Amino acid sequence: VGEILAGVLFGRSGFKIIDVTAPNLNLLGQLGFALVMMVTASHIDVRRIFAAKTAGKAGVNFVLILAAAVLAAVGIGFATGQSQNIPMFAVVLASSSAAVVLPSFSAEKGFKSPAFSTFIVQVTIADLIAIVALPLVSRSANTGAVAIGAGVVTAASVAIYVLLRWAQGNGDWKHMRQFSAQHGFGLELRLSFILLLGLIWVAQSFAVTIMLAGFGLGLAIAANGIPHRLAKQLFAVSEGFFSPVFFVLLGAGINVTAVFQQPALLLLALLLGLGAITVHLLPVLRGLPVRFAVVSSAQLGVPAAAVSIGLTNRTITDAQAGAIMLGALITLAATAVAAAAKSKN
Repeated sequence: VGEILAGVLFGRSGFKIIDVTAPNLNLLGQLGFALVMMVTASHIDVRRIFAAKTAGKAGVNFVLILAAAVLAAVGIGFATGQSQNIPMFAVVLASSSAAVVLPSFSAEKGFKSPAFSTFIVQVTIADLIAIVALPLVSRSANTGAVAIGAGVVTAASVAIYVLLRWAQGNGDWKHMRQFSAQHGFGLELRLSFILLLGLIWVAQSFAVTIMLAGFGLGLAIAANGIPHRLAKQLFAVSEGFFSPVFFVLLGAGINVTAVFQQPALLLLALLLGLGAITVHLLPVLRGLPVRFAVVSSAQLGVPAAAVSIGLTNRTITDAQAGAIMLGALITLAATAVAAAAKSKN
């Protein structure tokens, strides 16, 4: 949030020092975007979803949230005069952020209840489906080409998963990691970047957003069990440089000032934020604690991706982008309050 606000301060809404159209900044921002998606996916363990005993209940919870999100998106679209963005609104409203939620509870040792397991799996499912669906609802000029490209990137990601699985099974992956650690070569990180850039090339060849490249690779690595050393290296590279660059440039490219000057956009921000919290409260009717339901509404990666794609494709304005991000900040504020309550229990 601080990085986005820094971009707002020095970008279009503030001092106008940062030029987001500069090619060098755009390149760094795109790499940051891919890395943010890759690290986000590394928090998602697909095996855990299918192995969890609460997967069925979590899936039903998400279906309820998605149905309510679609209805809310229709209402928001017509209330704000942006019916063309209803599909995107629905995906954003139904999304969660595993990258925000999971670390919030990493220090808690006592959460072994079925309700907590349902909550974690539900967040994971929502994050996974929202990120996969987002490119398909981004009002691309050629939806068919996007679908084909997404299929190719997905197939490449599956192939990487199979290759890593094979290398892990015969011991080659473990041997390489040990050799890298002994000699300080960082081979896991180098290989990850090679694969990421390769998937980015494939995505761009089919005019598909590079978010799928980063997300697909992150899932492939996470499904095989991401090594602790690689996780620390990715965190250092991403959070140390590329992720802040992406979020600062994202903030610099949106127009927050215009949101407060246009009542319809301010209404959009409020409806998106409060609407997301409301639809995520539905699982409370099925036994999910209110605190978990509120935290599950946390949004960051999906709204950021929606804004990034929309601004790149020019399907939304910088003012609309500002409203979408303000809506996400409302969910983060609610999440902060709900997560803080855990220390009092």
